[in-house]
Amino acid sequence: MESFIKKGEPVAIPLAGWVFLMNYNNKVTSANMQTFVVEGNKTFLMFAPQNSHSITKAGRKCEDCHRTEIIKKVQNGKLNLTWFEKGAVKNVMGVIPVMDGVTYDSVYQNYQDGKWVPIENPAAPVVHYSSFGKPLTKEQLNKLSMPMGKK
Repeated sequence: MESFIKKGEPVAIPLAGWVFLMNYNNKVTSANMQTFVVEGNKTFLMFAPQNSHSITKAGRKCEDCHRTEIIKKVQNGKLNLTWFEKGAVKNVMGVIPVMDGVTYDSVYQNYQDGKWVPIENPAAPVVHYSSFGKPLTKEQLNKLSMPMGKK
C-alpha cells in the first residue's frame, strides 16, 4: 500500500484462473479477491462482488463448481490460495467459495526498490468483505458440495 501512496500508481501481481463466489443481495455472485500489505507488514485479504464480463466459448459444467476438491478444502476450513513455486507466485485454479471462518492461505510480499520481497511468517490477515458483499451461508456451501446435473 505504501508503494501505491509513494508512486501514485498501483503495483500488483495479477493472477487468473479462479472465480470466487460470495453473497450479494442474498444471491450467489462472482467475486474478486485482493491481498494488501500495509506499514508494519500487516496483511489484509479483501473479497468484493464483481460481475464478470468475461465470455467463454464453452460455459462451465456443473462439476466445475459442485463437489470439487476446492469445496472439500473449504469445508475442512483451509485453502491455499497462493504459494511460491520456482520463484513465482502460483494460485489455485477453479471456483472458490468465500466463507467466514476459513483460512485462506496466501503469500504476502512488499514491493521494495523495484522488486517483490516475500514477507517471512506474515501474521494472519484481516479479512474484509466490501461493496456490500458477504460470505456464503453454510446452506449455500452445502449445495455446492452436492453433485449437480446429469452424468
